[in-house]
Amino acid sequence: MSDHTDTTQDFLNPMIDYVFKKIFGREDHKAILIRFLNDFLAGESDRIVDLRVLNPINDKEYPKDKETTLDIKAKVSDGRYVNIEVQLMEDITMVKRTLFYWGETYTRQLGTGMAYHQLAETIMINILSYELLPHDEIHSTYHITHDRNHQRLVEDLEIHFVELPKLLKSPQKLSDEIKTWLLFLTDPGNKGLAKKSKEVKEVEMAIDLLKEMSQSEEERMRAASRERFLRDKATLYESGRIKGLVEGEEIGLRKGEELGMKKIVVNMLKKGKDAESISESTDISIEMIKKIMRELKNH
Repeated sequence: MSDHTDTTQDFLNPMIDYVFKKIFGREDHKAILIRFLNDFLAGESDRIVDLRVLNPINDKEYPKDKETTLDIKAKVSDGRYVNIEVQLMEDITMVKRTLFYWGETYTRQLGTGMAYHQLAETIMINILSYELLPHDEIHSTYHITHDRNHQRLVEDLEIHFVELPKLLKSPQKLSDEIKTWLLFLTDPGNKGLAKKSKEVKEVEMAIDLLKEMSQSEEERMRAASRERFLRDKATLYESGRIKGLVEGEEIGLRKGEELGMKKIVVNMLKKGKDAESISESTDISIEMIKKIMRELKNH
């Protein structure tokens, strides 16, 4: 722990998705989310004035199904859609998963009788507690562009990755506002954060909400339960993958991966999960899960 960290306040980890959503995903405190998005998207011409949280969380709500993805979905007043997700545990499928969720969010905009031109820009923001991409940038942004002249094909796809471990070693220059938000996410007890938050009142609001949660025994139990589940899930996935690789050495890497996935699917089927919920929480395709289910039925 840093010498500049306040040890008198034991803060919950704001990178636990439940904690993050209780702070940023509430309609009654949407000013926090609006400021956060404006600081990270940094578009002076299209700053967010208002938005609606599409999947808000209230004070008494706690996900009964632990497999639930606790992301934040919002629709901006100008029509854009935003999806924010924090990842406490490493997920090597994160890039593919992000594309899948972007496609899901994008296509769900079309209702009966609607035309393709009505599809709106969809922005994905992933905040990671681990390093994922092969560069030294903390905050990186991706669009669909021409291979040579880099002209954007459309504005509809925008994907952000924020890799927190790169904070201390990256040469990337970030705005003071973004640095303050990152300090809140990585070290909310930092004494310097209190001073910085005076310049960004929404960060101060976020700190106050985190303090309130951290002082609640019920919220501490919920956060601990959620963190334990996330760690167990990551361990299960990695154990299954490694065991599958070891057992599948003689028949190749691909077969080994399949064995690892099969163990995960079998374990989750035993817990009463259906194919859709297994696919959502593990990123194993529905087709692969149904194939494994058929194999189990035939045996």
